[in-house]
Amino acid sequence: MLRPIASGLILLVPLAASGCLSKTREAMRFQSACSRGEPKPCSQLAELLEAGRHVLRDQPRAAGLFEKACQADVGDACASLASMYQRGSGVNRDSSRAVPLLTQACDHRSMTGCTQLGILYLRGAGFAKDAPRGRALFEQACTAGYLDGCAQLGFLAAGGEGGARDPARAAALFKQACDGNVWAGCDGLGTLHQTGNGVARSDSIAGTLFRKGCDAWNPQACYHLAGLYETGKGLPQDFGRAARFYRIACNGDLGAACLKLAGLHTIGAGVRRDSASVGLLKRKACTLGVAEACGPPRGP
Repeated sequence: MLRPIASGLILLVPLAASGCLSKTREAMRFQSACSRGEPKPCSQLAELLEAGRHVLRDQPRAAGLFEKACQADVGDACASLASMYQRGSGVNRDSSRAVPLLTQACDHRSMTGCTQLGILYLRGAGFAKDAPRGRALFEQACTAGYLDGCAQLGFLAAGGEGGARDPARAAALFKQACDGNVWAGCDGLGTLHQTGNGVARSDSIAGTLFRKGCDAWNPQACYHLAGLYETGKGLPQDFGRAARFYRIACNGDLGAACLKLAGLHTIGAGVRRDSASVGLLKRKACTLGVAEACGPPRGP
């Protein structure tokens, strides 16, 4: 049976194991401290409510608590609230709220906020694109030990965006991130090994790195792993496995993977030849922004 922690605000998920019970008690402590006006426990409670960990999921309540903590200058709470506005989770979707919230988050030492703000500067989302500013924010986050920032900085160093091109530094940043279980870093390092930029060229090492990222459900890593199986570079050629990993990446909303899987269905390589699946996959790829999958424009 579910029971309220206090004031009917949140409901605990009944769990028998001692470790889970300690997490439930932790949620109760967050609730109690938040009720006393302590902002950080409000943010910690909001994280549990947003994810439904050890309490029933309640995204609107989580958004309210993140806002309360953000107003008290808890930087990570501002970053979490920005993400909720971007996704429309628990609040009405409003991407315009993201920039000021992430700026506030970064100003209050949230490296998550700095990294997310850097991504917006790279995309030019809501303002002029500023790759050097994005790179500086990733540098700030990475220097503070936030490995997602290191991975993002690695991609810019590899491509020379927003500053000097430095494949060797990119490789070091990707390795740092990958060793810390930031799977985008594994994928980035794998791509460098494929081309031999900044590291020794090795499709087999690339395959090991892509597998590590894909096992953690990184769609880009699964896509690259599928490509090795399709071409037989660094791994035995296996169209069935190529199709499997393209499907995982496609299910992760990577449009290029959907188009590749459509190609395998077209010729019946590793999967059955199936025009209906081809059509569905191409439509999904098109929706995800792959122009090649959209076909020629229709006449009037």
